[in-house]
Amino acid sequence: MNKMILPLLAGALYLAACAPPQPVAEAAPDASSAASEAALPVYTVATDATYPPFEFYDRQGNIIGLDIDLLNAVAERQGFKLRYYHHQWDGMFDQLKDKADIIASAVAITEESKQAAGLSNHYYNSPYMAVALNADTLKNWKQHTVSAARNEDTIEDLQQEYGVAERNIVPADTVYLSLTNLVKEKADVVVGDATVLEYYIHSPTFQAYRFHTKTLPSEHEETDRLAFAVAKGNDELLEKINQGLAQVRESGQLDDILHRWRQTRHAENRAP
Repeated sequence: MNKMILPLLAGALYLAACAPPQPVAEAAPDASSAASEAALPVYTVATDATYPPFEFYDRQGNIIGLDIDLLNAVAERQGFKLRYYHHQWDGMFDQLKDKADIIASAVAITEESKQAAGLSNHYYNSPYMAVALNADTLKNWKQHTVSAARNEDTIEDLQQEYGVAERNIVPADTVYLSLTNLVKEKADVVVGDATVLEYYIHSPTFQAYRFHTKTLPSEHEETDRLAFAVAKGNDELLEKINQGLAQVRESGQLDDILHRWRQTRHAENRAP
């Protein structure tokens, strides 16, 4: 899965997420001098900036989000700088071959991701969730039409893990558009990452609707866990990330970041 409850504005975010990809602000630790700061290593980070609240564009065209804040904190602790750029989820791991040093894009710990990259220790759990307008629909949701996003691995998982018939799946480009399919009655259910869906269903765009939800934990608990990814064999960078994650967690900064995103529902400087 390109996979608690962190909503903001939803309609404008979709438009902002379509902005042209561009590198954005670097995260750098404090340095005693400009010379020492310039000497810090800089790592390039690929992220799918259409996936709030993990990563998305703000109104100024900067990539922001939970993953961004967390990786920035790791970089500050470990003494390196970061440069972000957008890449669609499809083909994301190929970026590690020649362009990206790190992937920060709600990477789930699956067999596929293990084979494609070196994965950090997990930092967050985010299972799938089913959303419907009728509570009874969730009792046998697999028998209904289900909308799911192409910028997750949900469509494949619906068939392989949950046994949903291909004819019952209504694809959409993003989770936001999947939810739009639901309210426009083009589908009976939406299934997607729980954190992303919660973000949207509490936003002003969908405030007129009363949604019912059902968490869908994976049969394999590890696949609900999220990690950062690096190229296989880049053990030095992976160790830096893992050490930084441990420091951020032990200091309580991880909890602060998660709490901040839970509380940031309708910030004016962020787009839905």
